[in-house]
Amino acid sequence: MNRLYKLFFILFLINSNIFAISRSIFVPRSTTRDSTLELSQSNYFFYHNEDRCAKYRPWFYYFFSPFVQRSFNDKDLAKYFLKCNKSCLSIREDGLGDVGSLWFAAMTPIGSFFNSTYSVRPVRTAYGVYFNMYFDLCYGLWAGIEAAAMGVHHNLKPCENVTSPAGSICNFKTFSDAIDNCEFKAGRFTKCKLTKGGVDDIQVKFGHNYYFREDDHFGSYLVLSIPTGERQSSQFAFEPLIGSRHVGLGFGLNADFNLYGCEDHSLNWMFDFKYLYLFQARQKRLFDLCANGDWSRYLQVVKNQPTSLQGLAGVNFFSQEVKVTPQSDINFWTAFHYQHCEYNFEFGYNLWWRQKEKICQICPNPSVAIANLPGFPTFQGGSASSANISQAILPPNQIPTDSTFTTVGNFNFNSGKTPAVLTHKLYASFAYDYFMCSHPAIVGITTACEFATGCNKRNALEQWQIFLTLGFTY
Repeated sequence: MNRLYKLFFILFLINSNIFAISRSIFVPRSTTRDSTLELSQSNYFFYHNEDRCAKYRPWFYYFFSPFVQRSFNDKDLAKYFLKCNKSCLSIREDGLGDVGSLWFAAMTPIGSFFNSTYSVRPVRTAYGVYFNMYFDLCYGLWAGIEAAAMGVHHNLKPCENVTSPAGSICNFKTFSDAIDNCEFKAGRFTKCKLTKGGVDDIQVKFGHNYYFREDDHFGSYLVLSIPTGERQSSQFAFEPLIGSRHVGLGFGLNADFNLYGCEDHSLNWMFDFKYLYLFQARQKRLFDLCANGDWSRYLQVVKNQPTSLQGLAGVNFFSQEVKVTPQSDINFWTAFHYQHCEYNFEFGYNLWWRQKEKICQICPNPSVAIANLPGFPTFQGGSASSANISQAILPPNQIPTDSTFTTVGNFNFNSGKTPAVLTHKLYASFAYDYFMCSHPAIVGITTACEFATGCNKRNALEQWQIFLTLGFTY
């Protein structure tokens, strides 16, 4: 029974805020690995645009889908970045808040203390065109290529309410300015909207289908993900990313069953399961220190040199090049498709799960120590190896002082990892199929909503999406 109690206690701690940590990197879902964009209407059209036994059945299918999507869980997503997964931080110079302002060189004249509340409301907007090409080969074989040319906007939307009784001195008047320090090589909470454009990872598929009962099929395929992105720099907390540096290899299953068919009416049930393993690549990530708690990445540090009296930004030393392995990525898609003559109605669901990243350190920990702030703004040497980001130079939450120069301890790799994510997506779609120059074609529109539950709400983007589907054959 004692072991059972311990197990329940551990589960309670895991689900409480005791182990809650913020993350320094956010990696959104790849657009080309979005099964809704890939399969909505196009999957049915590929298998049912006409009788498969027709003499001149098309062998080339081309779809392109202009899309736009936008996140809406800004309050939950804010907890992903802020200390201890809080939605709002108290920034105080006296050590009674969540974050000590002295670590960011934000202070007021003698006789008063800097005091403010700080929050963010992260929003991601993505737009572009999704391309999907299928080649219907002989003997049930087929091949496919998918890509997306797109752009993204990331906006942290920081908000701060400064209630200090006197004007600030030193380097920064607000915490918003301090954490957007241009000298930070990583972890900046910028006030500007960040924009990026490019081509998302390319997917190549090769499969085989087995047909039975005329309109039904079951197939399997191999999938290769070709990276197109740049190396992540972690310069910004909400860094815009398109594509990755990770090669992916996996497999999938696809099936289609006719549930009802009568003259011009038909009802089909379809599903697609895809597993992808993403391999290792080098990235630059920002980490906290194990012994110093959440947001210790922002502590100031000093070098062990007689002339090293000025504090240095810890983020410039705690951002390290590491080997990152995203591991498994799973998509399950299912839909019901109703067709009446040329009119097509589809309702579907997509489950997406991504495994927690695996990180392997390349460089050793830097030979720096956490700065001893009692002599602020001139540091008196020594170190404060057990300090945390909330502390100040006065009791009751005073920065401890080491008797000797003590370098920083191990990195907390969880702070620089993308955690496991599970989302659900529902969509509704309408399409009209027709013949263009004697070749089957289709035009459709789809609306979708992606959501998460539990702790996944702060680890994932909850977003709405709308896109057109335009398909042509040859």
